[in-house]
Amino acid sequence: MELFNESGYGIARMRIKGNDNNYNYIVWCAETLECTVIDPLDAGTVIGFVTSHGLRVKYIINTHTH
Repeated sequence: MELFNESGYGIARMRIKGNDNNYNYIVWCAETLECTVIDPLDAGTVIGFVTSHGLRVKYIINTHTH
């Protein structure tokens, strides 16, 4: 997992093993803790991250078929 934290927002990029370079992305606002989940391939990984960071999912975006 890679985490990028900037002033006001954060991005998590999570590679899912065995899935040919597919990633889950979570982008969040540091102030509101609302987040967008992009290409959720592994629900358990996404839910675990969101829960452990106190985030609230506002949007889910799929850019391609999983």
